[in-house]
Amino acid sequence: YQIIQLGELILVGVPGEITTVAATRLKKALQVKFPSKNLIISSYANAYMGYVTTAEEYDLQCYEGGHTIYGRNTLAAMIKGFEDLAEIGLTQ
Repeated sequence: YQIIQLGELILVGVPGEITTVAATRLKKALQVKFPSKNLIISSYANAYMGYVTTAEEYDLQCYEGGHTIYGRNTLAAMIKGFEDLAEIGLTQ
């Protein structure tokens, strides 16, 4: 996980291929931590862990859901990890 701030721009590095809906949910969660900043979600940051889908996409088990190797709660865990990382960065 990576969060890089360049002025008003926040780059969020995700180590997998995130679906559009999952990226939108991640972005919405992080906008609480970085209000009035421009957030960009970028996939394939330094690693690859398959797809990152929403729980609903995972349950459908289409191609992306079937290749979400850490299960239906991958996005929820990722959001929590990025929120924790953002909190650490904001306190320093």
